[in-house]
Amino acid sequence: LREELEAIDGRLAIITAENPDPDAVAAAVALQSMASAVGVESDICYLNEIGQQESRAFLNLLGIDLHDWQEQEATEYGGVAVVDEVDETVRSIDADLNIVIDHGEIDGGIEAAFVDARPDMSSMSTILTKYLQEFDMAVDDVVATALLYGIRAETLDFKRDATPADLTAAAFLYPFVDHERLEQVESPSMSTETLDVLAEAITSREVQGSHLVSNAGFITDPEALGKAAQHLLNLEGVTTTAVFGIADDTIHIAARSKDIRMNIGDLLEDAYEEMGDASGHSTQATAEIPLGIFTGIGGGDDNRDTLLSLTEEAVKSRLFEVMGVESGENGNGG
Repeated sequence: LREELEAIDGRLAIITAENPDPDAVAAAVALQSMASAVGVESDICYLNEIGQQESRAFLNLLGIDLHDWQEQEATEYGGVAVVDEVDETVRSIDADLNIVIDHGEIDGGIEAAFVDARPDMSSMSTILTKYLQEFDMAVDDVVATALLYGIRAETLDFKRDATPADLTAAAFLYPFVDHERLEQVESPSMSTETLDVLAEAITSREVQGSHLVSNAGFITDPEALGKAAQHLLNLEGVTTTAVFGIADDTIHIAARSKDIRMNIGDLLEDAYEEMGDASGHSTQATAEIPLGIFTGIGGGDDNRDTLLSLTEEAVKSRLFEVMGVESGENGNGG
């Protein structure tokens, strides 16, 4: 990696995944610091948007600058690196690649001078921490804080798919971390939208056994659904939650689980992959379903209520079905 960075003639563009999470951003920040250590200036770029509240708070608190790749001229750069979700990102850019690093599988057709794919690693931050150790360079407190938070966020504080490599990376970073800023990053303020979604999700929840499903209604920020699902997981006796809402002619679903017998990512894929997009893993997952025939319903209050009722019936019954229970068996658990 050092040799490839040293060979770059000009400025390096470090491109993260679309709508990057803190782990992807932290990896980009670490690669930027290594490029700087060998005298190469760089810009961290993102695709499409930075939609996650967590990522926006992370960037603001740590003072990390990101650039919109669509507003950059590829010819301005002497090299391009892609970190995280490489396959998806490469399809969205038109540039020759120098460096690609991912903690997932990489398409064999992707060509770059340096390729590092480690599907056995839990986080990008752990991979880049290992490189920092090999570079034998001073570790900036912002870089260390970003990487430690990236590892903790990706592994749910070492409770999800954590490996010995994650623990040793965290131990290496810990002395360099700005713990005051880390605490601020870990406890960001809750937006009004998230609070409203959480309140609606609590009110409309239906619990069957240890499974909770809730309709948050019409929303403007789909990311708030994930935060609501995570909060509802703290209710006594609840091991799995799914919260859904409607935004921009799409039904958005966020699910969380602490049931070791269940892979919530697989469940959402089984339930919705034929009618929309679903992704995730054992403890958290998301799905997006186009409203389809429902989008022809007008925008009046009565029609909005009808749309909400129709989608609730379809989505809630399907969720409980794949969870192995039937909607309406035991009331709302309130």
